[in-house]
Amino acid sequence: MSERRIFISYRRQGGIDSARALYQQIKAFQPDWELFLDGENIWLGEQWQQKLAAELARADTLLVIIGPDWLELADAEGRRRLDDPLDVTRWEIVQGLGNAQTTVIPVSVGGAEFPRESELPEALKPLAGRQGIRIHPDPSSYGSDVENLIARIQRRTLRDSFRRFTDRNALERARRVATPLLTALLFSLMWVGLLDLMALDTRASIWSFALSEMVAPQALDEEITLVAIPATFDTRAPDARHRYAQLIDILSAAGARRILLDLYFETPQPAADAVLAAALAKAAERHTEVFFGFDETIEGAPRTVPDLAQHADGLGLLCAGGRLDYTQVMPVVFDYTPPTETVQAGISPLPALALLGAFGPLSVRYLNQEAMSLELQGASETFRPAISMLDPIVRPHKGCKSLRMGTQAGLIFLRLSPLEQMRAAAHRLMLTDLLSGAIPDSRIAGRIFIVGHESREEIFQVAYRMQIEERFGYELHADAINTLRNERIARPLPLSGEFVLLLLGVAVGGWLGVRLHDRSALLRWMVVPAAALLTLGAGVLSLALFDLIHQFAYTLFALLLSYALFIHAARKRLGRS
Repeated sequence: MSERRIFISYRRQGGIDSARALYQQIKAFQPDWELFLDGENIWLGEQWQQKLAAELARADTLLVIIGPDWLELADAEGRRRLDDPLDVTRWEIVQGLGNAQTTVIPVSVGGAEFPRESELPEALKPLAGRQGIRIHPDPSSYGSDVENLIARIQRRTLRDSFRRFTDRNALERARRVATPLLTALLFSLMWVGLLDLMALDTRASIWSFALSEMVAPQALDEEITLVAIPATFDTRAPDARHRYAQLIDILSAAGARRILLDLYFETPQPAADAVLAAALAKAAERHTEVFFGFDETIEGAPRTVPDLAQHADGLGLLCAGGRLDYTQVMPVVFDYTPPTETVQAGISPLPALALLGAFGPLSVRYLNQEAMSLELQGASETFRPAISMLDPIVRPHKGCKSLRMGTQAGLIFLRLSPLEQMRAAAHRLMLTDLLSGAIPDSRIAGRIFIVGHESREEIFQVAYRMQIEERFGYELHADAINTLRNERIARPLPLSGEFVLLLLGVAVGGWLGVRLHDRSALLRWMVVPAAALLTLGAGVLSLALFDLIHQFAYTLFALLLSYALFIHAARKRLGRS
């Protein structure tokens, strides 16, 4: 669309309100036009006459606002102002009439009559020969009068304006009909995962999770404390289980609430096992819950030392999971088989270590696939935490031998805590410091401890805030416990919600396409990216504030596709002004 430069000339006495109203109305209809009104566009301290001269020289249209008193308005001495060569309004009109590149349009407001040639001074007589336009004060016709003025400035007739109005209405009706149809088409493409195949949705999820971690970082629960077993510690040494027993005794004696060992014991060591079992029994007397892990099952039961399992409060799956696109996921239940017409759904009663850390001793009773939630039976109450998704096991998982092919695992998306917070002294203790008695009881009482080995084999690469970090397995279990305790389980938005957002994207894109088809390229390059950023922001906020994973790549695709289709249709039907 070609931009216009409009200069509005008016008299302050009796004309300023009409001039400002016209300025605002034209600006609303044609935001790309460059309008000049001295009360709006001259800054304090500027040389006003130089500014007026410069703007008049640039203007391609001069609107002369003629009110009821415009012709006869007199100065203090009773002389008509239009007869004064130094009168600013007269000077503006003379400058416009003298510029062959400027179209001068008289605009009657307030019911004023256009001046006759005989009523004007010699310098202004050409104004009487210019075709003018009336702007009626009646609110019911004011808008259409201004649209008529704009059409005349654009060299369009009323017939052209009416045809354009009719075409625009037809285009709007077509947009309203096409919006649900296009939404249905895009929804079907989302159903088959078109953008997944193009890797666009993966890239979108990266931005969504990364930005949500910046907007609303997940702080580590104050009760969670990590105990680091140094890399130099040999977990297979004959005295290793003695050290674990000593650690459990120290923590339980100081009033620890819960102890989780990110360790599994598959090979019996009778002497050491007796010491460790005694420590587990003593912890139970002190009301400290102690859990350790398993990596493998045999006929549905954990592969472990029976005597240790008997004295522990529970055993949990140690699978630390892996990365799904950008996100770190961890299985919390496994061996799920969906129901069929002849077979009921099945699931292993064994929980992951993170569930035990979050809720205490429990068994898995049921997985509600429709609600994506679990039913866990604790000692005295039932828990129903959400899960993020189900993952079919189609290949063996490294370090997760219990996940059998042909079944499904219930996963949660981990809300990672800042690594600097997790490894700060307030949340991380060294095994050696605890065993030496260097840690006061006040730092132990009432807390949940997760104990893990900081060896190279236990390092996992995770993505956090658009960077790759290395974290130990027990740190990921701590994050899983934290995620569950804070009920920050990210879940996909229901399909009904995705459909509504797709519909909104198509509607907004189509509306922008029609509205911006004849606007400047600068305005389009400002508005469309802003709409795309708002779409991204909605995806980030839905995850950060409501734990909902919105596939905003599809909404963004819907917005841009609809915009492209309708701006093309508008230009073809309405043309460019």
